[in-house]
Amino acid sequence: DALAYINQLEARVPKWISVKDRVPNPSTYVIALTAPGALSVGQNVIVADYIHPKSEDHGVFVIAYTNYDDKDIVPVTHWMPLPQPPEEYDLLYGEE
Repeated sequence: DALAYINQLEARVPKWISVKDRVPNPSTYVIALTAPGALSVGQNVIVADYIHPKSEDHGVFVIAYTNYDDKDIVPVTHWMPLPQPPEEYDLLYGEE
């Protein structure tokens, strides 16, 4: 049935997760939506690393691929897992 197939496809589409609902596991790269004005005017989508530094009571999001520094901590409102790379990528660059 077409409706069941559409529902099945929609269930596979990643959804934004509020940090109020849950956070990713530590040391996980995610797509993150920053709070308005955090990096510039408006909201920004970035790749962030969710870490749990010893100096913090809770985990924090930092801009990915930076040396961890307080200036790299960004306020995030929502996040989602990174998508899997396309099959062509695995064929060209994946491990054999």
